[in-house]
Amino acid sequence: MPQVPGNQKPRRWVIAALLLGAVLLRSWFFLAHDESYFDSDQAIIGLMAKHLSEGRAWPLFFYGQEYMLGVEAWLMAPVFAVLGPTVFALRLTMMLINAAAALLLWRLLTTEAKLNPWMAALAASPFALAPFMTAAHLIEAQGGNVEPFIWVLVAWMLRRRPLMLGTSLAVAFLHREFTVYAVPALGLVQLVESREHMGRLVRPWLLTAFAFLVVFQGINALKPYADLLGPGTAGVAVSTSRQDNVTLLLARANVNLPALPGRFRALATEHVPMLVGLDGFRPYLLSIGSDAHVGWRELLPLATVLAGVLAAWLLLHVLRRRELEGGAFAIYLGLVGLQSGVVYALTRDLSMFTFRYGLLALFLPVSLAALVLHDRRPVGLRAVGGALFGLLAAAALVDHATVLQRSTFAPPPPRFEPLAARLEAGGVHLARAGYWRSYVVTFLTAERVKVASNEIQRIREYQVLADQAGDGVVTIQETPCDHQTPVDIVGPWHLCK
Repeated sequence: MPQVPGNQKPRRWVIAALLLGAVLLRSWFFLAHDESYFDSDQAIIGLMAKHLSEGRAWPLFFYGQEYMLGVEAWLMAPVFAVLGPTVFALRLTMMLINAAAALLLWRLLTTEAKLNPWMAALAASPFALAPFMTAAHLIEAQGGNVEPFIWVLVAWMLRRRPLMLGTSLAVAFLHREFTVYAVPALGLVQLVESREHMGRLVRPWLLTAFAFLVVFQGINALKPYADLLGPGTAGVAVSTSRQDNVTLLLARANVNLPALPGRFRALATEHVPMLVGLDGFRPYLLSIGSDAHVGWRELLPLATVLAGVLAAWLLLHVLRRRELEGGAFAIYLGLVGLQSGVVYALTRDLSMFTFRYGLLALFLPVSLAALVLHDRRPVGLRAVGGALFGLLAAAALVDHATVLQRSTFAPPPPRFEPLAARLEAGGVHLARAGYWRSYVVTFLTAERVKVASNEIQRIREYQVLADQAGDGVVTIQETPCDHQTPVDIVGPWHLCK
């Protein structure tokens, strides 16, 4: 924490505790209900952490890929070593990462954006008290949903240390490519700040590029020594074709010119409102075990008017005063958020299934709040800003409370735990299933039942064991056992041989 007068230190600890409480509140439903919004992608992260904690494997990237660094698994491994490989331990790790991001954002809003601690907390609230659907994505162990927020903040902190900046950017980019948005945002802010001495920026950015390339190539050089397909696969390539963040990023981009108007319309009318809790949604539609209605579409017109008033008033104030105290950091966050939204719309069809690709657009409301809540802004401007961001925080608070209350009386039913328990009780230690069932069951049983995937294959050991067992392997499927021997039926699942 920055040095402050003694009488302000207790106040800062109170604010920090409130921010941590906000993160805990928005995470509590997912901590309390293991299987709600838990799938095989997240189970893979958990299995990577389990293998690390046991010393059985040294994963470098998400299993079955040669991109997306396994940072979450490495952070999770010590927690698993203490608490065991459970969904709760996995989610607890993700909540702690979210808490670290919220506190770091708040600290930078006080030291860099020059906000007083309470206003900095309000400016950080779109992240710290993110609305329910955004919170679900932020606690999702997807490999890199929340961490880019930290990497963007770290890039700002290291902007005057080019070698460290290049090193962090290389790790960040290999972890999740969205963190590259920090580079043009940082460069543009520095160009404006040094417009009379732009030549001074050349050498630092060359050093940054040098460090980036060295670390980027160095990490990729570790691939032959890492377990890319689970335990015992060091030296085994994922595929014969080249895989890296750059190649796959370009390959996955879907720039469809005729679709762009509709995408940008959806960005403004659906994605951003959903991001800040102003679009209605039933969580169960995304396999989240709650039928509560979240999001406040009825508040969208008021919030839009308030945001427009704030933007116009702020612009007039800046033009009149010719200064923007503490504005550089806020503008940096806004540029990152703007790139996130624009690139998302340019390269993806917008839906709840691609929602995570535009998560960094959450920096847009944080940026606006940081600009309008500064002590040097007019009292009226700050009052309107306080009203808008207080309204968003209150709406998110009500949604989280509603979901938690409903889950107390009607907890989400387990989806895969009965299946996992029946397999263990029946002495089944090896099975086959589709991708979205296989690794969930494997993780829930802590690998006491190893389920090989019939589709995307990420852990080679399970496939080898299943192939060696031949026709004796139980198959988990949703259809009856035609031309197979029925073994059991568990809910919607048919067990066949």
